[in-house]
Amino acid sequence: MTLQLYNTLTRTKEPLRTAEPNKVRMYVCGVTVYAPSHVGHARASFSFDVVFRYLLHRGYEVEFAKNFTDIDDKIIEKAKAEGVHFCEITDRYIADFYDAMDGIFILRPDYEPKCTEHIDGIVAMNAKLIERGHAYAVDGDVYFAVETMEDYGKLSRRRLEDQEEGARVDVDTRKRHPFDFALWKAAKPDEPSWDSPWGKGRPGWHIECSVMSSETLGDTFDIHGGGIDLLFPHHENEIAQSESAMGIDRWVTHWMHNGHLTIDSTKMSKSLGNIFGVNELLARYHPETLRMFYLSASYRAPLDYNEGAMNESEQRLERLYGTLGQLDARLGDSVARPAADDDGGWRRPHLYNAPDPLEGVDPSQFAGPERGLFEQTRRLMTKVEEAMDDDFNTAGALGHLFDYVRRLNKWMAGEPDLSDAGLRAIATGARDRFYRIGAILGLFHEESVAFFEGLRDRRLKFVGMTEAEIEAAIARRNQARADKDWAASDAIRDELAAKGIGLKDGPEGTGWIVLRGVGG
Repeated sequence: MTLQLYNTLTRTKEPLRTAEPNKVRMYVCGVTVYAPSHVGHARASFSFDVVFRYLLHRGYEVEFAKNFTDIDDKIIEKAKAEGVHFCEITDRYIADFYDAMDGIFILRPDYEPKCTEHIDGIVAMNAKLIERGHAYAVDGDVYFAVETMEDYGKLSRRRLEDQEEGARVDVDTRKRHPFDFALWKAAKPDEPSWDSPWGKGRPGWHIECSVMSSETLGDTFDIHGGGIDLLFPHHENEIAQSESAMGIDRWVTHWMHNGHLTIDSTKMSKSLGNIFGVNELLARYHPETLRMFYLSASYRAPLDYNEGAMNESEQRLERLYGTLGQLDARLGDSVARPAADDDGGWRRPHLYNAPDPLEGVDPSQFAGPERGLFEQTRRLMTKVEEAMDDDFNTAGALGHLFDYVRRLNKWMAGEPDLSDAGLRAIATGARDRFYRIGAILGLFHEESVAFFEGLRDRRLKFVGMTEAEIEAAIARRNQARADKDWAASDAIRDELAAKGIGLKDGPEGTGWIVLRGVGG
């Protein structure tokens, strides 16, 4: 099956087309670094991380660039408020971004350009646009003249004559048209600035990505991605200035946009206090829980972050790690998982690419249920690839994995004799599929034992109790039960439950677990 992806420009699913055979050049708009990374940033990074991973899985050579906007009104305002150089703000939040994205196993791109490193190119593109009659200078500012581009609005399907709500058009009588946008901003007192033919100033927002993408990937490339909130005006204006400067009709072949993320069905807003930092969530949930949550829907679909969805995602992740742990235990070994690089980043060498243990295995040796399981194991990657070839359908890919896991668990419950070479091949093939799928989706970075230990430790920390405190409470409850003080026994159980600790009485004593969904 040919890889199909939805193109926002044409509003259709299309086969992936690349300028060079088996090579993809992809640019994604990154973050403006003035605040900690939140779950919205994470969804955008995650969406294109999966695209990146799958393209690599399919054998494409991928050149991937994602930028940092490191000069912006908000950055300047924050630097002034703190009385520091703007670079201190950007360095701080770039470090925070790496910490957060590395924490959820986002592969780092090949290029991470910063706006301030491309000022010369930005000035040059401004000059070219003025020379071609697509831009004009006024009082040290430079504006793009939208009326000079016949098909302006082709990405967003907006027309110049329509003053659409949400366009955020500045009222500036110096503009020739209300939709004309700034390519260069004249310097204001006490703000960072650079020299240009129009006087000291700094870049407009839109032109930085046109220049950074061209200077890293070339004048034209295959995929441009970003959040749906960037479609207009940012991406629309990128198209206008890039195609006008180069004198071409199609700057980018495929446009991809990830959907909005809401919090409890409400738009994220500082005023509402519902913007959750990635590192804040990782104190409560396993990093792959957040990935599992994002995987549950199409990257293009709106997605609502809420406690119930996160708890369900962690429960699904536990089921997968539980099955993986059973495979390790029955096979008597485990697959070594790679660590992050020295700087903490994750890069493409960490993708799983081991020889297929089912290669050359004769299916005729199997009969009955084992024959069916062997065939399902062998076909699993084909099913997953069919889902992913359909516009990176991660929910469909997970569906195939969970269908397979149900059958695999039923087989393992019968305690197959893995000293038999054929049955052992099924088990090793099953584990191999876990890691192949994990490499695409960014899962299974840990062995099962480490996963469950980390999950327990994270939950204990979140509920604010230690194992010793829990065991002491259980001892008090056991004494109350021995004294037949059932009210005291129930009170201790209820107190622990309120703190997120569940008790389970059995023949060998009382065990405990940290309950999901505690802590609100």
